[in-house]
Amino acid sequence: MLARNMLKTLIFVVLVVVISSALGWRFWSPTPAAAEQRIPSTRVGLAQVKKQPYTYYLEAIGKLEAQRQVLVSAEVSGKVVDIDFESGDEVKAGQLLLTLNDAPEQGELVRLKGEFESAKAQFTRVQELAKTGAESRRAFDSARAQLDAAKGDMERMQAQIAQRHIRAPFAGTLGIRQAHLGQYLDAGGAVATLTDPGVLRVNFTLAERDGSRVQLGQTVQAKVDAWADVKFEGKIVAVDPQINQSHTINVQAVITDTKKLLRPGMYARVSVTLPQTAELLIPETAITYNAYGESVFSVYLDEAGVTKVKRESIKVGERRDGWAVVNKGLVEGVQVVTSGQLKLHDGVAVEGVPDTIGLNLATGSKP
Repeated sequence: MLARNMLKTLIFVVLVVVISSALGWRFWSPTPAAAEQRIPSTRVGLAQVKKQPYTYYLEAIGKLEAQRQVLVSAEVSGKVVDIDFESGDEVKAGQLLLTLNDAPEQGELVRLKGEFESAKAQFTRVQELAKTGAESRRAFDSARAQLDAAKGDMERMQAQIAQRHIRAPFAGTLGIRQAHLGQYLDAGGAVATLTDPGVLRVNFTLAERDGSRVQLGQTVQAKVDAWADVKFEGKIVAVDPQINQSHTINVQAVITDTKKLLRPGMYARVSVTLPQTAELLIPETAITYNAYGESVFSVYLDEAGVTKVKRESIKVGERRDGWAVVNKGLVEGVQVVTSGQLKLHDGVAVEGVPDTIGLNLATGSKP
């Protein structure tokens, strides 16, 4: 009898525990809606992936040179007797810069001019007599030959004197003067550099594989360290038809420099503008990195209509000015997370920051 009572008591206790547990679960367990309310969505920045016009560039290092630049030097040896310029002067084409001693040549020129005048007078007399038949054809030819010889000797001496008068071959700016008054200047001795700064060229090389992407007339941009914030525009004017031993192509472009800021000899970073294409672009801030490569968090709606994220592996191409070209892994129209990724993993509910939801990349800074 005692055992039967104990069994009834045990059964009663078990029933009470089961009923209490069921009632407690019913009233205290959170509903799905309540659970969602207790776990707030993570606020993130969003951007919509769209195809945008994008320009590729070929990058190279080049060196500037003036279209006309020369080291003015002496053709013959002699003592400097006159200097008609100062360092840095602007000169015109043909302007006299320096004179070497030409006194002996000037004296010789006086004698040769006398011989020329005498030969000229003799030829005139013989020519008049030949018309009347008083002089033979032989005498006429001899007088003409003497006249030509005298004229040649005189012009040769004039050319020698001209060599001692050093002139600017074209208009431009002179450099530092390298000759001095009274100095004996050897043939080939430097006088000064002369540069026409109006038109500058930049010479640079590109890889052999880029040969098909370069052609005459393409636009280039050049930047130099001295004027880091200034872009100088230009166009390609020559492409070497031969590949050199290092398997690169020599290219030359003319640079427009209306303010005359550039100097020959400067090194420049050159960008060759290629035809514009349409590419999928995302902000660089959307890209995350892990052991498997690059990825982004893309946005989707689950069955309950909740906005969530999932990690997607992507392949990124060129990056520039805060933008990245997506070569693989995304399609147009998808939204990606651009900020707040540290708190995310697959399936996390997110809420877009109001001013970034549906952001169109075209409204951002131009790549």
